[in-house]
Amino acid sequence: MGCGQAKEAKLAAQPEIVDSPTLLAMSSEEKARWPLQDDAERVFGLATVDSSEQLDWSELASLQTSSEMAEIMQKSMDTGLSGIVSKEEFCAYFKKLSERDEKTASRVLEMYEKQLSYEKISQFAEIAVVDMTSPAFRNNKSCDSEVVNSDATLPLKGKRALVLTSGSRGDCQPFMALSIGLRQAGCDAVLFSNPDFEEMANAMGLTFKSNGIVYKDMFVSEGNSEAVKSGNFLKHLEEVGKNTAKYGPDMAERLFNLLSSEKWDFVVAGTSHWVDVIWIWSIFKIPYCLVNLSNKFTPNSVEAPFGLPSCPRSVGILNLAVWKLVVQSWTSDLTKAYSGALEKLSGRKVAEFFPTASDVWETFGGGRLFSHVPYFIAQEALIAPHEPWSVAPWMVYTGALSLQSESQVGDEFGDDADGSFEKFLTDGAAPVYIGWGSIPCGSAAEMGLLAVRSIKLAGRRGVVLGGWRGLTVEEAVTGQQDEEGLRSYCAENIRFVSSATHSELFPKCAVIVHHGGAGTTMAALKSGRPSVITPGMYDQFESAKMVSRKGVGVDAGHLPTVTPEALAGHINSCIENDAMVSAAQQLGEQLRSKDGVTTVTQLIGQWMEEDVITGEFARKQMLAFSARANGSSFLCM
Repeated sequence: MGCGQAKEAKLAAQPEIVDSPTLLAMSSEEKARWPLQDDAERVFGLATVDSSEQLDWSELASLQTSSEMAEIMQKSMDTGLSGIVSKEEFCAYFKKLSERDEKTASRVLEMYEKQLSYEKISQFAEIAVVDMTSPAFRNNKSCDSEVVNSDATLPLKGKRALVLTSGSRGDCQPFMALSIGLRQAGCDAVLFSNPDFEEMANAMGLTFKSNGIVYKDMFVSEGNSEAVKSGNFLKHLEEVGKNTAKYGPDMAERLFNLLSSEKWDFVVAGTSHWVDVIWIWSIFKIPYCLVNLSNKFTPNSVEAPFGLPSCPRSVGILNLAVWKLVVQSWTSDLTKAYSGALEKLSGRKVAEFFPTASDVWETFGGGRLFSHVPYFIAQEALIAPHEPWSVAPWMVYTGALSLQSESQVGDEFGDDADGSFEKFLTDGAAPVYIGWGSIPCGSAAEMGLLAVRSIKLAGRRGVVLGGWRGLTVEEAVTGQQDEEGLRSYCAENIRFVSSATHSELFPKCAVIVHHGGAGTTMAALKSGRPSVITPGMYDQFESAKMVSRKGVGVDAGHLPTVTPEALAGHINSCIENDAMVSAAQQLGEQLRSKDGVTTVTQLIGQWMEEDVITGEFARKQMLAFSARANGSSFLCM
């Protein structure tokens, strides 16, 4: 047997998935039989090196230029890491990262030295490192409503659920759809979210509890606009941190009082509240499940998060350092903001209940400690990337959480009382839609002007959505040298609207230009029309890659770099590309047949029957929290 065959046999013989109860039941001898170095090699691409040959990474933290960093990397290659990464790759990576944010580059390297040394790799492997090459990891589960037991919602009847979400409309509207689905299954679902959407939820007949956090002001602030312009997600986190510091204590008190004053059978949490589910369980012992709107939130060694520059795979452990930096920054901000308020309310010490960065890392799938917690990815599996590292085996694709047409009521879904907008849509060629939702990139005038000039240069009719920036034709054209010509073109060919029903508007358009938010992207795909995506942050970069990969749209590049000329070219190329138009229509037909709300509702019902009512969930939680208390939850970091 050759060396390669022997290694394949060795890997095949080990378990693919080890959840926390199995892990805890393993003896030290069983753990010792895990091929630790092989785990490190296949996950991180690292070669075996003697400790005497290891590079002193602390030297890198003090370096100022990418060329100096590359020289140190070359030194490492000459003493045992030859072939791992070239000097050119390393230099290019850090040049790119340093240009974006020199401070971040330095901190990444510092964290590598402090927390990700080679000596610790065996620790991640021993505590069941995510096997990114296993068939279970590659062939992730997906569920459709028609293959889930139709009686699965019966255990939900008479139950009470608290649904937690906050953020932009794209973050919150899917959870309104899920809340309606739960209520239709006989469950009393209460939505706890930001007051920006209270009127919207009330119009749908939902029971709404405000978390007191005003997100709109933060999203459109100059600081957040600058974060989008620079592509610096850490700067965005700073703005989120400021907002959390302002509203966090009040939010925590509202949530604590709601949990303690009423009986709840389970909690459904969006990603913005995944920190909270740890203390909710610790204090109240309420079961919870997790809903993620995108599969791009799982820490991995292949890509840095949220559009930050990624290191070559051969030194992918640095990408994990960037992930860790983001997780630590977010957890630190939340801890500072409201852990003290919860300490006073609960009468318990913060260390007894509030999550650490390690807990958050585990919850997001960086490890397996909470692999027994239902983790639903509210995204269609057929459009999601299927790289081996993209999601963990226990995460389930369910399909998007979309509102039914009868629930799309109220001012947030447009107002065309006199029928003039519908008349505009039908009186000429199908228009171009341009809307950037909650994403700010410059002033409202700058963004509006980009939309108007792009439509005019393309020679098309258009609809421009005001969004949270409040784009208007007046701000867009006032003061321009060609103001008169722009006004004339807009009067005849362009309509600005403050809000609209995407599911009704998009099918009437020729192409959809947007920021790539999860909700808008799904609505665009379901409409069967091509997309031009100009991503700003978060998972929007992956949305842009996805439409390009599927041949149903164009990745136009980071929004701040997009010019009217380039955008006009993308618009026309999509409309004139018959193959793309046909592919978009076919994908739209496939997606319209899916029902993510029904799927998630049924899966929650099955979980309630099989795990919650039987006490199995509580048993697994006790095991997981026991491991956490004993310091054995150090998964992957």
